[in-house]
Amino acid sequence: MGIGAWGAWFALSLGSGREVMWNTFGVEIHNRPNGLYGVVGRGEMAPLEKDSARVLVTGAAGFIGMHLSSRLAREGIEVAGLDNFNEYYSPAYKRARASHLESEHGLRVVDGDVCDRKLVKDILDKHRITHIVHLAAQPGVRYSVKHPLAYVNRNVECFVELLEAIVATPKADRPYLVYASSSSVYGLNEKIPFAEADRVDRPANLYGATKRGNEEIALAYWRLHGLRSVGCRFFTVYGPWGRPDMAMYDFTEKISKGKPLTIYNGGEMKRDFTYVGDIVEGLVKILEWRAPDDHPQVFNLGNKSPVALLDFIKTIESALGKNATIVDGGPSPGEVAVTFADISLAQKVLGFDPKTTLAEGTHKFVEWYKSSERQPGFEVVAKRRALRSR
Repeated sequence: MGIGAWGAWFALSLGSGREVMWNTFGVEIHNRPNGLYGVVGRGEMAPLEKDSARVLVTGAAGFIGMHLSSRLAREGIEVAGLDNFNEYYSPAYKRARASHLESEHGLRVVDGDVCDRKLVKDILDKHRITHIVHLAAQPGVRYSVKHPLAYVNRNVECFVELLEAIVATPKADRPYLVYASSSSVYGLNEKIPFAEADRVDRPANLYGATKRGNEEIALAYWRLHGLRSVGCRFFTVYGPWGRPDMAMYDFTEKISKGKPLTIYNGGEMKRDFTYVGDIVEGLVKILEWRAPDDHPQVFNLGNKSPVALLDFIKTIESALGKNATIVDGGPSPGEVAVTFADISLAQKVLGFDPKTTLAEGTHKFVEWYKSSERQPGFEVVAKRRALRSR
């Protein structure tokens, strides 16, 4: 049929980085999402097969690392875990997670550092690793103000050591790399919600700058060595076994014990709280996705529903049945006012669809917090707070 039958076609570029096309009847006929590096094709799915997939998880005794390792092990996927059990927060807590993995799944976490290139290469060779999920990193915004070199070492130097271990493997046998980035890369970007194609050249803190650096380093290694990788920009992850320096754990503990909560910037902040189970689902989808041209890519993994800090506190109060005492801690340098994920790229390309509401996720966390599972060795967590508070 000719133009007279179908109408003329025209395109409009939207602020979210998407290109939508209509005909003159006003019917949308094409929607191609843009990512950090331009239009993103749907690619192909390569399902994880329990007989052939072997996944190295760095930071396996960390919060997300433990949950991902558990999920993969339940599906019969061979997992090799690596963690250095550092003292950013209680090593006893991390070892409790590692013990959980061993008792539930027979998965032993190797005590070692990603910066040890030889150790990493030995693991890759011994287990014939096919996929890597790199979650080991130095987290935290406020801690980065007083301990900048920890971020340069753990987030930049160790990342390069990992990539060097990968490219030392023959190209045909190189594992597929998925790594943790962060919503902090958006820095002082004022456009809401944050989309992958938005500006990321105005960092608000060193932590965000190092995670953005990971994305650029990954791109350089693709251009130099053909290394395939996907970065995951996580948005405020919470849930059972969460980090004690994060708001969900910290606030729940203080409210339950009648201790005051210190909030910063007058509580005038919003965060896109994302339940860890939804994050793990997104990671699995990324592990199974292949870009059509093997070009590196980055995806937002968030809940697309920012919540004001004071409303967040009310949700915890409701789950605990106790009221909080709030203390104003003044300004907090480096904190951004709002995080809000535009997840349309992950929805369209990966089928990512977070389902857990904040109320549901908070209920699950509080149930775990009160459970006997949390107790062994956890008195150390209460006595020895994260180093960032020192």
